Amino acid sequence: MKKITKEYGLNLKGYNQYNVDFVDLYLGIDNLLFLDYNKILLGNTQLHKDMQKDIQAFMKSMFDFLSKNQNTKLSELLSGLHETNATYLGMSKDVPKGKSVGNELKKEILKNLKFLKKAFLNGLLEIDSIYFGIENIGPDRISDIVTSIIKMRLIEFTQQECIKYKIPTQKLPIKRIFDSSTLTWQNVFVDLPLYNNKPVIFIPKDIVSTYSSISGTFHSFIRYGFNTFFKTSKAYKILVRGKDGKLDTDLKRKEFNEYNRELGINQKSISQKILTEFDNKDLVKAFSEVRNSVNVLSDDELIEIIENSLKRAN
Repeated sequence: MKKITKEYGLNLKGYNQYNVDFVDLYLGIDNLLFLDYNKILLGNTQLHKDMQKDIQAFMKSMFDFLSKNQNTKLSELLSGLHETNATYLGMSKDVPKGKSVGNELKKEILKNLKFLKKAFLNGLLEIDSIYFGIENIGPDRISDIVTSIIKMRLIEFTQQECIKYKIPTQKLPIKRIFDSSTLTWQNVFVDLPLYNNKPVIFIPKDIVSTYSSISGTFHSFIRYGFNTFFKTSKAYKILVRGKDGKLDTDLKRKEFNEYNRELGINQKSISQKILTEFDNKDLVKAFSEVRNSVNVLSDDELIEIIENSLKRAN
């Protein structure tokens, strides 16, 4: 297995992870990194803004189709979601896989239309509402969704990097490119580098995270909801008793978790409650709190994760 810099001879010119803008991934395996929407949102370059624009357009169109009960258009919008093997990100062992992921994502989102509609009507067009509120959408799947939506921006980034480093490219047909101006998925011909006669899409190194880091944003969201809503909610006062048997004032997180577990209420259901019952102002604060803990991975951290990915693949 070769990293991008070695495959295209950049290492011979002194380039490595420390002095390139893309993630220097191993080609031919899935590297244990994922696109992080929160890092895209926090970025302020033109590339970040273009990505933000595409994601916002996708979410707004979802809301419009939901609110107007335009199920055919909604289904067409969701049909383009897929795993982009050309990025070499993800969790599949050995060879990247993504044949059925689009149907899986579509199925999970369609199952949760009632929740999404309620969340959107609450003024929440955050793509994290899909991750935080829908079962079976974890860090890997929300990464797939985001990658699908911004794939054209990633292709444009790749093309710029290829020009900069004189990496040869070839014009190829690429399916399912989201066009935020028409809200449709297009099949286009683009210039991209090849690996084993297949296209490669480079990823900016400031928009990736580990599985555990993205998972941590979900737990931060739940924690914020507990501290600002459930902890003082009258609905849970019955759980709060001191040693003398009298009602105490503070609900403990452990008591809250045990109570929900006994009733079969999982973390996603709790998150759905936050997303649909919090005021929009409180939700804005919640997402702000979540993003306060988001940090760009250092080059050393990227290298360690990528090397561990190779060990896992072998």
